[in-house]
Amino acid sequence: MDRRYVLADLPRLREAGALEGTQADATFHFLEREGWPTVAGQVSGTLVLSCQRCCEPVEIAFDEPFEVACAVSEAELDKVPATLDAVLADPARVDLRSLAEEQLLLALPLVPKHAALDCGAEKSSVAPSAEGGEANQQPFANLRDLLRNS
Repeated sequence: MDRRYVLADLPRLREAGALEGTQADATFHFLEREGWPTVAGQVSGTLVLSCQRCCEPVEIAFDEPFEVACAVSEAELDKVPATLDAVLADPARVDLRSLAEEQLLLALPLVPKHAALDCGAEKSSVAPSAEGGEANQQPFANLRDLLRNS
């Protein structure tokens, strides 16, 4: 079973900071693994997040495989073998959107950022020197003056 999701379909991902342009394609397969009803698949697409360096949107490609066993109760959840990842869900009525969104949340990078050469913050923080090369960064150059004035 194949599904396509956009940001409007993924409210928890939007709360986590995803921006317009985020999209995901998901493929789901239903099978039995070690006696447990299981959903296996792949979620791929593009996450659009805010770069932590320059605050501009950055597109991050992802391609995440997954496989989870379904347990209908907390008691059953404890019985799922340790070799399987488990989720609390009725196997006859699995919420595929929620399952795909969970995989996307797990795929979020810890610190979203552009590659150094593509980042606006990197380009603007290093100004060329008079000799035509890159100037040394001196982030605390004005600190002494600020401390004297306070």
